[in-house]
Amino acid sequence: VNDGSTDESVAIAQKFADDNENVLLINAKHCGSGNARNLGIKAATGNYIAFLDSDDELTEEAVAKLVSNIEQEGADIVVSKYSYHNAEGKLIRISGWYLDGTPQDSYTCACAMYEYKIANTCWAKLYRTTIVKQVQFAEDLWFQDMPFLLACFLKAEKICFESEPLWKNHSRPSSVTRRTIERK
Repeated sequence: VNDGSTDESVAIAQKFADDNENVLLINAKHCGSGNARNLGIKAATGNYIAFLDSDDELTEEAVAKLVSNIEQEGADIVVSKYSYHNAEGKLIRISGWYLDGTPQDSYTCACAMYEYKIANTCWAKLYRTTIVKQVQFAEDLWFQDMPFLLACFLKAEKICFESEPLWKNHSRPSSVTRRTIERK
């Protein structure tokens, strides 16, 4: 979903969509990440959904490993570790979850999110589409990941974990999570 980008990313996305018949590019007026994600969820036809923000990058084998993990465990969601990099690309830390790594139930994961044992982001996770289509992102709220993730956890029967950091998060001082909160 192109949420009104003003750089060259829409041309890159269009080329990717043109070259891959299983990719659909949805262009939206700039109306925020919650709305953009809801548009993507509504249009999704596959078995799985993952969210990738503009400051995220997937490792080459990420999707295959996450699908394998979720299928082997019979889970509804798989939570991945991720690597956090500064603006120069230097690895700062590995994060994502701090549990024993065995599959858990929804209540345990919901509590773990509030205990900072599971990152409260919607990214660095793979969801079964059937779970995500039951939930919507708040469209007029910054940091809408937390209520979305909580709702997904509570709809899931089983959540499993991937110990390899398959997402790379690149710190950008201008991102919503790193800039000073403003009246907007």
